[in-house]
Amino acid sequence: MSWRWLMALSLLGALLIVLMTAAYLLAGESGLDAQAWQANVLQENSRILNQRLLLVADEQRQYAQRIATMDDILADNEPEALRQVAEQANASSLIVIDAQGVEQVGLYRASGEDTYSQQSGTNWSGEPLIETLLSDGKPHSGLLQGVDGRVLYSGVPIDSGNGVEGAVLVGQPVNDLLNNLLESAAVDLVFYDANQQLVYATLDAGANGNPGLPADLTTNAQPVNVNGQAYTAVYQPVTFDSDTIGTLAILMPQAAADGSAISRQTTGLLLAGLVALVIIGVFLLINRFMGQVAQVTRTAEALAAGEITARTNMRPNNEMGRLGYALDQYATLAEERQDVLRADLRRQRREVTYLLSVLESLPDGAVVLDMDGHVLMMNERARTLLGSQQVDQEKDMQALTALVTDMLGPSLAPGIYSLGSPHRLDVDGHLLSAQAAAVMTLTHQRIGTVVMLRDITEEVRRERNREQMLAQITQEVEQPLAATANRAQQKQDAGLQDFAREMKQHALSLHKLVLEMRELTNHDVDDLPENSQQMIALDTLVWSVANEWRQIAQANNVTLHVMIDKNGLQVPGNERRLRWALGNLVDNAIKYTPPGGDLTLEIREDTSEDMAHLRIRDNGVGIVREELPLVFDRFYRGNPVTKEGRVLRVPGTGQGLSTARQIFEAHGGTLHIKSRQAVGTAAYITLPMVESAAPVEQVLNDELDDETAQIDTLKTRELS
Repeated sequence: MSWRWLMALSLLGALLIVLMTAAYLLAGESGLDAQAWQANVLQENSRILNQRLLLVADEQRQYAQRIATMDDILADNEPEALRQVAEQANASSLIVIDAQGVEQVGLYRASGEDTYSQQSGTNWSGEPLIETLLSDGKPHSGLLQGVDGRVLYSGVPIDSGNGVEGAVLVGQPVNDLLNNLLESAAVDLVFYDANQQLVYATLDAGANGNPGLPADLTTNAQPVNVNGQAYTAVYQPVTFDSDTIGTLAILMPQAAADGSAISRQTTGLLLAGLVALVIIGVFLLINRFMGQVAQVTRTAEALAAGEITARTNMRPNNEMGRLGYALDQYATLAEERQDVLRADLRRQRREVTYLLSVLESLPDGAVVLDMDGHVLMMNERARTLLGSQQVDQEKDMQALTALVTDMLGPSLAPGIYSLGSPHRLDVDGHLLSAQAAAVMTLTHQRIGTVVMLRDITEEVRRERNREQMLAQITQEVEQPLAATANRAQQKQDAGLQDFAREMKQHALSLHKLVLEMRELTNHDVDDLPENSQQMIALDTLVWSVANEWRQIAQANNVTLHVMIDKNGLQVPGNERRLRWALGNLVDNAIKYTPPGGDLTLEIREDTSEDMAHLRIRDNGVGIVREELPLVFDRFYRGNPVTKEGRVLRVPGTGQGLSTARQIFEAHGGTLHIKSRQAVGTAAYITLPMVESAAPVEQVLNDELDDETAQIDTLKTRELS
């Protein structure tokens, strides 16, 4: 036998002897003084009964007080409210008397019944309780004769401020009250009134069952003899409210105390044996538990040492078994995850190799940096583009990443987000475009930055050459034609003047073609850079467009009107692009309006949903219904026809309306066209607006030489 077992068994034996002896002695001592135990039981019952009687008295007095405060309670001949209060108080009787002690209302319920009977007229003036209530005007309690014997009442006087006018009494039979309060079957009760007359007793002792009251009514236990049987009694005055209404005797047979002493001795022996069994059982359970603990400990130490195949092989049939089983499951899961991790590492090595190959095959330079700006990867193209810069030095990489903002832009690909617009760098005489993007995890946490580098030197050169070419075309085409037209117009010959007007119109058309060629080369019509946004006074913008196209309208014999229903509206956006888009619509209206026609630019009163509403309408040739859905298609050219059936030949590229709508939509607005052939065309524009912080300076009408005077009626009809 191991030392552990020797020591454990020795301690177990000593503990058994000590605990069994202590249990037996304690049980024996508790049974030696049976009389003291009996006295304690009687006094505890006495205390509990007294507390419960006080609670009943307080509850009855509250209900009586509630009735006494009712209006005209003495004159109420149909006391439905009294019946409800009596039911709530669970009272056997409720009495309302006047100042002479005559019963005005009486509700009575016999024992075991649910309904109350009503009566009145009984004279209670001879009862001491009634006399006391009516004389001193204070609440009192006492006994009165009821239907089923003596009733314990709580009375409250009725005082309306002119003296005592009556009283309210709420009561319960003494028999029912004490039966409900008595819970122990081991004791008996005997109740005497204030005149020491027997009122109630639970003893069944025949004619001699009344033990009588001793001279000394102390709360100490006293021996009494009832019908030849020995009892121990405790006497207690019964106080109901502030009145002592009698005496309560609580009795217990002395034979019960002797039986209790014997039972306690037996209980002591049983308790000692039970203690022994419990200690032995606890010892066996602890021993088994410690064995399982040792097994789990050995397995955990083996796993910690790297033996991933170690297991406890325990079943989950108890707490320690579940712990061992969970440890086995965890070890199995860790082994599986280790295998998966090993496979993932091999796959990641292949992916890194593949990624390096992809980076090297890119035509652009690629630089990958961590969150601190350290270079993690760089392909050979990036090294070539950066040239003489020492890209391996940390400070230069930080200078490169400082060129981009840290603001998240639109999504480029899953997990990668743009960090602003591309930036141009001048490196060794070459222009590089640097675009930075944040590398994100699946949980949207940034882990690094990738910078793409591209040599745009040749592209910039071609762009500059194209701009120079367009400017040269504008100068070489527009100026000679305009000069020739002006010289011809100065002569008085009508034919030459018609020729000059036509030459001027063709010069303006060529100028428009050049502008459209420039817009076609602009690939960022939908993109509004933040630094180009400004607050634009809408009425000023409309007047500016009207001024710009005033002479062209005059040259085509078209009257230009400006109608502003609401001043002071402001819209955010790019003023140059908005002016071009509105001018394109005005240009179309001029070109497709016959001489003598009208053209109107309007800022309308309607500003619903925080949108400004504009309208450009004419009374020109209009658009055929079949062609109306196609007007926003790029490069689409319609076939406008005059009322006389003559086909209009108007120069253009067919992309002005498409570009104009793109500009309005890029500003958060819309463009819609409504037209009717031979009636006219209207363009409806909406733009988001903001509240004006200060009055906007308005352009005066006389700046347009009185050509913008508002008109009441327009020759075109409202388009549906």
